[in-house]
Amino acid sequence: MRGLTLAELLLSLALLAVAAALLVPPVTRARRADNERGASASLKTITTAEADFRSNDRDGNGVNDFWTADVYALYGLVPQPDAPAIRLIERDVALADGLPLTHLYSHLQASRRGPRRGYIYRAFASEDSGDGATSLRNDTDGPGLYGACHDRGRFAFMAAPEALSTGRLLFIVNADNSIRKYNLPSTYRGIGGTGHPLLNDAATYPASPGAIGCSHC
Repeated sequence: MRGLTLAELLLSLALLAVAAALLVPPVTRARRADNERGASASLKTITTAEADFRSNDRDGNGVNDFWTADVYALYGLVPQPDAPAIRLIERDVALADGLPLTHLYSHLQASRRGPRRGYIYRAFASEDSGDGATSLRNDTDGPGLYGACHDRGRFAFMAAPEALSTGRLLFIVNADNSIRKYNLPSTYRGIGGTGHPLLNDAATYPASPGAIGCSHC
């Protein structure tokens, strides 16, 4: 049995490379779509956690309000010394908080932080209800407790991909519990400081998401 000639070997390698190139895009698209489904589902979980937080006064401040400072507290907030954390969302979603404000409250120490299945989660800093942006980070319980971490009737969160290779859609949700998606431009390079109104560090949930290209999931 004769061995392969150099030309035959090179041809075989070339064919394998072509086959791999044809297979990679579908695999990448499938993984990206799975990441997007996971991000949308996690935002839905966050809205459920907010309803629980408010109706059951999970932070024990004596006020029925939503937590609006960040995502991490919906898992790691410790309402009283030596009490267990509230754990209303999954730990890996909490650890994927891209802008945690844990200096504002007592919390469990996290061993690591990083995206969850290619997505980062963040709380919006403000919301435009039609009359201009107003802060979502308000002090509803007075001095000595949590500070500017709540709102009595509103909240807003986003899930943004780490890069276009991990997701092509940005997801947003507010207290109306309707998850909306936004098709990211090819220039997207990650969340924060991009100049886009949905993606900067002081992002405002828009009065009319549809007017800036968002659609219902």
